[in-house]
Amino acid sequence: PAGVAAPGINLRPGEPLEVWILNGEDTETYSSRIEDAHDDVVVIGTPMRKLDVVPVKVGTQLSLRVPREDALFVATARAEQVATTPLPMVHCKVAGPWKREQRRKSVRLPTNLLPTTVEVRVGEEQRSHPLHLTVKNLSTTGLLMVSRRQSLRLRTDLGPIADAKF
Repeated sequence: PAGVAAPGINLRPGEPLEVWILNGEDTETYSSRIEDAHDDVVVIGTPMRKLDVVPVKVGTQLSLRVPREDALFVATARAEQVATTPLPMVHCKVAGPWKREQRRKSVRLPTNLLPTTVEVRVGEEQRSHPLHLTVKNLSTTGLLMVSRRQSLRLRTDLGPIADAKF
């Protein structure tokens, strides 16, 4: 189906969507889908939990989360109208822009580790170098190290190698 223009995102009728109810103590994530969208109004199917309709009252604040292949698009909305027939739907007014959140294939854990030395391989040579650095995060695919200084061996004619891989 053709996409529907909404500020910041191209919504498609029938596209799946996650709904978080922001009022109260409900912390569940509910399934829904886009029914229609125009300007700052998004019509969604009433959220479901195990094939049961989750009641949404007018005035309820919702977080609408549209999963895409490489990102999650998120917006806060207010339930403006709730219809039960012919199909249960919620007309939502989106407050503010849709925000893109990065989705990663592997989890990334923030850290603040200060190692004393690092094993560095430059060409065929492997040596321990004292580097002043901080490990900012860890993941299953690697880690992010940030250093204010670099070894003279890791410089080029153009200056320090900003993305040297260790």
